[in-house]
Amino acid sequence: MDGIRLYFKYLKLNIESQLQYKASFIMMSLGHFLITFVEFLGLWVLFDKFGNIKGFTFEEVALFYGIVHIAFSITEGWTRGFDIFPSLVKMGDFDRILLRPRTTILQVLGHSIQMMRIGRLLQGLVVLIWSICKLNIKWTFGKVLLLLGSIIGGNFLFSGLIVLQATLSFWSVQSLEIVNSFTYGGVRQLTLTYLDYLCIIIHR
Repeated sequence: MDGIRLYFKYLKLNIESQLQYKASFIMMSLGHFLITFVEFLGLWVLFDKFGNIKGFTFEEVALFYGIVHIAFSITEGWTRGFDIFPSLVKMGDFDRILLRPRTTILQVLGHSIQMMRIGRLLQGLVVLIWSICKLNIKWTFGKVLLLLGSIIGGNFLFSGLIVLQATLSFWSVQSLEIVNSFTYGGVRQLTLTYLDYLCIIIHR
């Protein structure tokens, strides 16, 4: 319980520090929203040009797009400490963390929490709500659990990959692009990989 309270103190301090420059925070959040929105427009242009792709409609793809981006935005926010872990090792800051009488993982998680990722979160949420309205899904308790489980599961998947990337920093302090292909690049790939399964559940 002490560790949980400490983490929320880290969270509070990160929020307060980032809100010291409110205009910068708003512009950064808006920037993340617009960048991901442009990606979504590219997806729309693709479907507008070719119509259905392998039997999938634009709304079905948008549904999973929203799920993946919500999951990844949460991951980006709370695992930022592990994302910049190579720089902590390289600059010697990790040695200072080891000397403190607290859990190492907790300190790394609380080292940097990016609240401006709310821009990507909101964009994913808007797309998700829009696609749900367009698809007219007949919601059941199981489908609600599937939706929540997909977001939580995606968050854990991306978080695990980022932590894995951080552990590789003990052998190399350079950015490992092969891992980034499964995190940042995986956001797009995951949308296509599990689309078949999700559509089957939706229309069941």
